[in-house]
Amino acid sequence: SQVRIPRQNMLARWAVVTPTGEFQSQTSEPMAYATLVSERIALVGEVFSTLSQAVTIGVRHGISRIQGPLGEKLMDYSSHQVRLMPMLAFAHVFRLFHSDITHGWDMETQKMQAGQLKPAEFVAQLTEMHALMSTCKTWFTWDCTEYLETVRRCL
Repeated sequence: SQVRIPRQNMLARWAVVTPTGEFQSQTSEPMAYATLVSERIALVGEVFSTLSQAVTIGVRHGISRIQGPLGEKLMDYSSHQVRLMPMLAFAHVFRLFHSDITHGWDMETQKMQAGQLKPAEFVAQLTEMHALMSTCKTWFTWDCTEYLETVRRCL
């Protein structure tokens, strides 16, 4: 376990080890959050995708399943509608929110990479975006877990 790797062979994109053996990070702490923000945006997108699929299955099942002595569709019952329609509305709003956030984040990172946005301005927006996506990740995953359970019970 006493292996030494020559410094010139180290991949030093984000950090450097000096000849004296001192570790130096080349990125600022706020900039390290940029990766977290993009990962959280992707995670929220996956949550949206899962919720959309589940609600679609639940609504289609409710439309196609016949129940009761009169041969009514399951979706004709108001109790079924009250459980599924709010989730369908949430899924649509969620899709619009995710699309807007994704577009905004892509535009800001492109501006930063093109040099049109000063690093201090990007960091200011980054901290706000990090807080927003941290909250959204928690909120949406929690709600979607409950919605998935409700859809499961409707089937």
